[in-house]
Amino acid sequence: PPSPSSRRRHWGGTCVHGLARAMAETTASGAEAPKRWSRAADEKLRKMFLADARKRCDHKVREFVDCSKREGLAVVWKCREENKNMNACVSDFTTDDEWSRYRADKIAEFLKNGQIIVDSSIAYPGPPK
Repeated sequence: PPSPSSRRRHWGGTCVHGLARAMAETTASGAEAPKRWSRAADEKLRKMFLADARKRCDHKVREFVDCSKREGLAVVWKCREENKNMNACVSDFTTDDEWSRYRADKIAEFLKNGQIIVDSSIAYPGPPK
């Protein structure tokens, strides 16, 4: 199996260009063929979506981390409010509507640039859980 570092290189981290490389296909002559949106690409997009939500809630995550460092083993009882706030923030950014918008925007971006062909057989799987 590939090492974690080579896997990161293959997927290109979490950048959109890495997602495009993950979908790349080549023709028999070695020229790049149109890329098809696959389930693997959709899963990669979900991971990017969740990472973006966590970034948007960074301040709440930091509050929880600070509390957990301060309280040690009592984190379960003493940091309930911070944990609740952190989860509520992430939940606000990972609704069905947010996922639909994010996915549509990213696919439109690729279509606009002529980078992909979206296969109609890929059903909307819903937001990540």
